Amino acid sequence: MNREPQIQVFRIAHSDGSYIEVSNLGARWLSWVVSDGNGKYSDILLGYPTVLDYLQDDCYMGAIVGRFANRIAGATFSLEDHEYTLEKNDGANTNHGGYSGFHSKIWKGSYEGNKIVFRLSSAHLEGGYPGNVEVTVSYSFTSDGMVSIDFDGVSDRLTVLNLTNHAYFNLAGKGDILQHRVTIPSSYILETNAEFIPSGGILPVEATEFDFRYGKNIGKDIEKQTQQLEWNRGYNHCYVFSLYDERKMKWAASVYEPKSRRKLDVFTTYPGVLFYSSGYLSSQIVGKQGYKYTPMCGFCLETQYFPDFPNHSEFPQGVVFPEKPYHHTTLYKLSVV
Repeated sequence: MNREPQIQVFRIAHSDGSYIEVSNLGARWLSWVVSDGNGKYSDILLGYPTVLDYLQDDCYMGAIVGRFANRIAGATFSLEDHEYTLEKNDGANTNHGGYSGFHSKIWKGSYEGNKIVFRLSSAHLEGGYPGNVEVTVSYSFTSDGMVSIDFDGVSDRLTVLNLTNHAYFNLAGKGDILQHRVTIPSSYILETNAEFIPSGGILPVEATEFDFRYGKNIGKDIEKQTQQLEWNRGYNHCYVFSLYDERKMKWAASVYEPKSRRKLDVFTTYPGVLFYSSGYLSSQIVGKQGYKYTPMCGFCLETQYFPDFPNHSEFPQGVVFPEKPYHHTTLYKLSVV
């Protein structure tokens, strides 16, 4: 990624030889260079070759998404009997923070000890959301080589926050992901409509194409002619881990790629994870090293609160106010097996 004024790239490395690069443009996770089963190091994140590509990006490649990850129905919600109108950037709805989303902002970045820390201020009613909000996102390596992303936020009044990282992974480095074997230890997904808005229903995955509890290849059921898969061009669904905002660290997913023998485990304090098989990527997108990105060439595991939770009191609520700051952590463990 070429450097230009205002745009900064930061790198931290682990003693095992792996390293990550992140940028203050959207606090993006640009690369994660790791070893495969033959000791060869390569990048397992999708991305772009130039800054201009990231400035024009509409796929949220590696970006921190906010103020609200995923969709809010009708681009409206109410808090304390006050209705807030948001930016409609997805038909009648808002998605990933609207046009004012954090993915498009230049954050303040710095090295602080063994961490890379990004800070961003969002003014009251920016994008339609209440509260003057200060957000901090930190990237670091744990002692055993896991990548840790900490999400923190404070607000001067009652508001909602839902922050995630939108990295696209390919454990082989390139090619399709259909032979990646995914395990998601969740028995339920959110039911959604054709606009990807939750109905409020929580569906059991047992005996459906969404059952990844015991591990299966992404490609095994992805071509099934079901309404949910057709609407989403594959997987684009929120898996439920908790109906409460308990903020306990839990195993959320495991992905194994047989040729590289790389295995990715994801742990999080969030109540859900959105598994996206990149069905909406276009062959018009030219990525790193000139590769053309096509549908199913990357996957996302977006740890988050449930989509549209402000309009569903039965969902865990990511509400923030002066006495209740926002804090969540997601861990990514890469191993060779």
